[in-house]
Amino acid sequence: MITKKLMNELETRNYTDLFEIRCPGNGGFEETGDESRFLFRSEKLELVSETRVNDDDVYSRTDTVGNISEELVTITRAKSKFVLPDGDYEVYTQFNNWLHESTGGWQPLVTGVYSKVGSVRTTLDAAPVIAIWNNQNGRGIVFHLPAVFSWEMSVRRRDLGGGKGQVEVVIGPDADNFSLNLAPGEKAEISRIIYFGFRNKIDLDCWKLHRYINDIYPRRTMPVIYNTWLSNFDSFTYDSLHEQAIIASRIGAEYFVVDAGWFADAMNWGDSVGDWKENINGSFSGRMREFSDMIHSLGMKFGLWFEIERATEKAESPKLHGNLYIRYGGQYFVDFTKPEAREYILDLLNDRIKRYRIDFIKFDFNADIFDDPYGDAFISYYRGYEKFIKELRSAHPDIYLENCASGGMRMQLANGFLFDSFWLSDNQSAFDGIRIFKDTMLRMPPQWIGKWATIRSLPGFSPVYGGDKKDKLLTTCDGVWENVASLAYSWIDGFLSAGPLGISCDLTKLTDEVLDRLAKHISEYKRDREFFIGADCRIITGANDITSFEYCNRDMSVIKILTFVRNPMQHAIVVYPAVDTAKNYSIGGQTVSGAEIDRFGIRLEIRESFGFIRTDIDKA
Repeated sequence: MITKKLMNELETRNYTDLFEIRCPGNGGFEETGDESRFLFRSEKLELVSETRVNDDDVYSRTDTVGNISEELVTITRAKSKFVLPDGDYEVYTQFNNWLHESTGGWQPLVTGVYSKVGSVRTTLDAAPVIAIWNNQNGRGIVFHLPAVFSWEMSVRRRDLGGGKGQVEVVIGPDADNFSLNLAPGEKAEISRIIYFGFRNKIDLDCWKLHRYINDIYPRRTMPVIYNTWLSNFDSFTYDSLHEQAIIASRIGAEYFVVDAGWFADAMNWGDSVGDWKENINGSFSGRMREFSDMIHSLGMKFGLWFEIERATEKAESPKLHGNLYIRYGGQYFVDFTKPEAREYILDLLNDRIKRYRIDFIKFDFNADIFDDPYGDAFISYYRGYEKFIKELRSAHPDIYLENCASGGMRMQLANGFLFDSFWLSDNQSAFDGIRIFKDTMLRMPPQWIGKWATIRSLPGFSPVYGGDKKDKLLTTCDGVWENVASLAYSWIDGFLSAGPLGISCDLTKLTDEVLDRLAKHISEYKRDREFFIGADCRIITGANDITSFEYCNRDMSVIKILTFVRNPMQHAIVVYPAVDTAKNYSIGGQTVSGAEIDRFGIRLEIRESFGFIRTDIDKA
């Protein structure tokens, strides 16, 4: 009874409780199968729903549709469905846009709650997660969609007559842009959905998702990366970046990544996207291979930024290879449905990787297609795109791939299966970054999420009248440097933990004190990262002014609590980490039982605003 193990609320009576399928001329369905594999056949279609569950009661459901007729079949709607009895519910969704990624919130379920993305950028406007909370029993279910198409998710009430109703969770391709043609004998995946029950409304028991994903797609590493963007933007020279590289190497960076501005001859790099030729009249002035060799000689690896999927009207590539592109909204997009287009782009990248000794690629994507020319909600596009990434991986198995799309506009599970990490947001505020990271962690493992030190130091600053002068640490409050705020050194120490560590700022503008602290933190990060690579994470305090994360290994013998304090009115907080109540733990040299921690919590003294508290708990 695998489908009933989750909770008694989920109901399955017939195919209409599992699917929404629309196919012209299709009749009713007959059912066969068992509780973990439902199979329905009609005159034209075969629907299969297979569910697997792990030891943490995390469920993975894969739904497919196949054409069993002798003629072409066109499906105009294909969605997966979950049915619950009516009740008093709240629904959680996330809005996602530039500088404000993963903005989540709860709302009461009155009629329906909808979340939708109609773009090839699969987290533009929304993130593919939806959760439902039952106020009657204090339990919830969260649904995650690894989106390989433009999509929609909804929770809605339906009237059954006689004063009774039910609640339906419906997930699948965007119906406004969907028409799927299946040849005789052809099958297609409707969706893959990961879902599980939760009790903690703060973090949706996201540790279950982290553990499930990390078991299937473990991270190879969590590196220390220097990126040039927030230092020089697109204006740099060999000499200016040489200075940055020397310091980056000294403080422990492992990759040195040159962002946009290295290619073409145009002064504005945005006009030259699509022509991936080194700028010989600016930037490195034809010395990029020399620069790459210098980076390697400093003990680092070399990376470059590409926006490989797109080309502008001013670029040469679409003029020479127009049949390989999709024209949309004054832009050109690589048509990954065509093998010859994938081959062209792959050959181009293979050449650049060899020519410049590239070890790291940051793949960005700063435009949208809203009308799929193939009309299948970008299923065909993403099938081709996935083939391209896998072909690149096969040719260069050691290369590190970072996913970016104007920040987090493609930050979702399906891309995490293909890439090593994500650029969290173009909002480089260390304060906003904690909020964005916290809410993003509800739908993907922290090991995937890179966080960046975008800082500058102000030497000899007098904080108060008559006070001693001291260095001041500043962070940007946006995607550039128009607004800044001060922060404590400790905040950066905490912020640059648990995931890939990034630095993107002018290292020559940091004082020796700040550089020494960065070097010390990076050394400690490398010491601890094997723990963080495999750690489960919980959010144990989720308020705006105080946020606490708990990281622990599987047997809960090692626990690290990272607490970020803004400007609360309180002078202390008690946190309640998840522990093994049968174990004894050491905290600050004192032995405390897990049962005591579970009952009374841990009191943390707040000694500074906009600061960070780290609490290490080990098995005694």
